[in-house]
Amino acid sequence: EYVQEVLCLCVSSSGCKRDCPTGVDMAKMKIEFLANYKARHGWTLKDKLIARLPGSARTLSAMPWLANLRDTLPGAARMSERWLGLSAKRTLPKWRRDTFWRSSNAGFASREATLAAPRAAVLFVDTFNGTFETENALAAAQVLRAAGCTLHTVRKEHGHYCCGRTYLAAGMDGYVAKPIEMAAVQVNDQTRSTVTLDDPYVYQTMVISVPEAVAANQK
Repeated sequence: EYVQEVLCLCVSSSGCKRDCPTGVDMAKMKIEFLANYKARHGWTLKDKLIARLPGSARTLSAMPWLANLRDTLPGAARMSERWLGLSAKRTLPKWRRDTFWRSSNAGFASREATLAAPRAAVLFVDTFNGTFETENALAAAQVLRAAGCTLHTVRKEHGHYCCGRTYLAAGMDGYVAKPIEMAAVQVNDQTRSTVTLDDPYVYQTMVISVPEAVAANQK
């Protein structure tokens, strides 16, 4: 129980792996520990809500006024702390309707045009940037276009592809393989390369240079 309480304070930045002289990867240790701990003790409602956030993001962002009631309705924050364990002292990310996937229909090239372009890139946008901080993803797209790239983004109908990070954060490692595989298949198809999303804590908003990926795959 003590180890679980300590690791709950870890934000999984992997900074320790880079900065520690011995290269201790606490983020990976946390994933492995949580998976075993939760398998023995079970998952809470909070765990399940966080893990399945990517799947519910599209629906909740369509009615942000309802999703944001936790921080605006008197007493709701205290209730969420009692029932879910979400501290009433902290506000949650603000839900918004203008997500990346609703705001970026224009300006992205087709798959065919991207593969044929002399300088191109594919932008893979994660759930958190795409849902809560759309400006980050749009700014990345703007920079790539300014650099002369023909830009394509990975998306699917009625939602977006997930890197699986939320499942790992909730100790539900058994559910990670399918979303990662689906995302990898799409990225590989868009770039004609072999990209393995084996570390979801690395692949957040990700940019892949298409000509370089194609060239590497042909070697």
